[in-house]
Amino acid sequence: MEIKLLTFPADSPPLCVIVAAKVAGITLHSEASASVPTLDFSDGHKLHGTYALLRYIGRIATIPNFYGQNAYESAKGLVKDGKV
Repeated sequence: MEIKLLTFPADSPPLCVIVAAKVAGITLHSEASASVPTLDFSDGHKLHGTYALLRYIGRIATIPNFYGQNAYESAKGLVKDGKV
């Protein structure tokens, strides 16, 4: 699946998604919309929400250990003091 477009509210761009994609070398074409942050794919699929978009970028990044070396490290950044 190829990412076709990132859409997000004009007054609230998902900067963490944009920066993660930039660091990972992933080109994102974007435009403002009234919806939550969404990745539209060339095959018609969509992912919604900043958290889901960050996880997707992390999984497809080709940088070694961008998303952690294993499942524990991937989740460790999400949990602080036993809370998500």
